[in-house]
Amino acid sequence: MQQGTNNNGNAAEKKKRFVLVVDNNTNELNYTIMLLQRLEYEVCTANSAEEAVDFMSVALPDIIISDVALDGKSGVSLISEMRQSSRMSPVPVILVSSSPDPAIEKQCRDTGCVGFVRKPLDADELYRAVQAALEPIPRKTVRIAAYLTVDITGAQGGGTLHPVVLSENGMFIRTTDTKPIDTRLPISITIKNRKVNINASVIYSYGFGDYPFKEPGMGLKFEKIGPEDKDVIRIFIVEQLEQGIVKEA
Repeated sequence: MQQGTNNNGNAAEKKKRFVLVVDNNTNELNYTIMLLQRLEYEVCTANSAEEAVDFMSVALPDIIISDVALDGKSGVSLISEMRQSSRMSPVPVILVSSSPDPAIEKQCRDTGCVGFVRKPLDADELYRAVQAALEPIPRKTVRIAAYLTVDITGAQGGGTLHPVVLSENGMFIRTTDTKPIDTRLPISITIKNRKVNINASVIYSYGFGDYPFKEPGMGLKFEKIGPEDKDVIRIFIVEQLEQGIVKEA
């Protein structure tokens, strides 16, 4: 039996986080919604600070992502109002702004936002900000689900198409050909007709019957990967996240 524990793969990690996005720009709002949904967050929206407060009188989100420049009350004013309510005050707020003025960021942070992100939004930066605000062990890189040709045999052959969950630093690969924990594997991943060669290690492994509710497969940590190959993975992840979404310039 090949098995292991994955401290980051528990039920708490898989719990959907509830994000309230506050923005009165329809295009930017839609982009943020779709991006967060692809990052596996539950999303609700408000077009103003007043709508956000009304929403929170009914249900509290896990986190708020608000534009600074709203019609009526600003995102900064929203935080100030929330801090006057014992119920709303614990909800963390990330503020976003298209202004390059460093004084805007200072004002936002002085008001008490947990993160500040500039527009146009970058998927990696937004993900890291949300993770840092919500998770006790925040992830630093985005993960996506994909079907990719992967060779885990070490033979550097053509490989086989596998469902994977991919990040810059590692991946989960669904396979029945699992290996014991700490096994070192020379693997290759084909991304957009380019073969990316990686030295990886097995950090957890599930075979048939090991865990009734887990798919057979392995979690791999990338131990050695060239900078150009890492860029290929990073660009592929961002492209998959933003595919079909109109991003504001």
